[in-house]
Amino acid sequence: MQEEWKPLNIYNNLIEVSSLGRVRRVQGKANELKPRLDKGGYLYVHIRISELGINKMVKVHRLVAEAFIPNPNNLPIINHKNEIKTDNRIENLEWCTHKYNVNYGTGLERRAYNSRNQPHRSCPILQYSLNGEFIQEFPSFKEVQRYLGKSYRNIWDVCNGKKDSAYGYKWSYKYFEGKKIEVPNSYTWFKDAYGIDLESILQELPFTIACAIKYILRAGHKKDASLTDTDKQIEDLNKAIWYLKDEIKRITEFGDKTKA
Repeated sequence: MQEEWKPLNIYNNLIEVSSLGRVRRVQGKANELKPRLDKGGYLYVHIRISELGINKMVKVHRLVAEAFIPNPNNLPIINHKNEIKTDNRIENLEWCTHKYNVNYGTGLERRAYNSRNQPHRSCPILQYSLNGEFIQEFPSFKEVQRYLGKSYRNIWDVCNGKKDSAYGYKWSYKYFEGKKIEVPNSYTWFKDAYGIDLESILQELPFTIACAIKYILRAGHKKDASLTDTDKQIEDLNKAIWYLKDEIKRITEFGDKTKA
């Protein structure tokens, strides 16, 4: 796709943004503004225009969306379709509702495991040798810190995929070990159609696998007033994909020693 530049009216056309997610000045010494990464993983630029009294940090994806993507319904949120926060090409962005954004793709992970970003919470941690052999379980990051006499930060990085190991060990969240799935009444159609008690089958499977199957079967059958039928179906299938990826990660790293 050929790069296209558009001036931003809000800055008296003194700033331009491109369809590939670049930002530049157009007066004086015209040059590209260097993007930086914020704590949330998004790119932002520092826009300073003294004659307009403007001196602020602005997220690049919002500049791109406001310049190139129509928003007739005045939706408040911008979603990255491939979930790469630094990919601000127009084809990767879309306006959406807050609910759609938080549930999109691995959004389920961000909500269900919010404790990953708050290590002080009680969250069981599993310790493994570098060969993947289970050693012991700790009730929380703080307990690991007390035991090792070292900061839990590096262990947190391992559990969240930022590092391979810490202090000579591999580490993992306990995730869903021992948890059993609940099948709501919205799945009665499956039993009526096939004469099979879905819940009794899913209860025997690892939690992550059972959840993936549950969301696959739900896709296209559950309604949501805030979403179109197609969007709701896609949302459920994205949830199934996340659970499958989670199980693949566990099996790849630790074998079947920690059943979900």
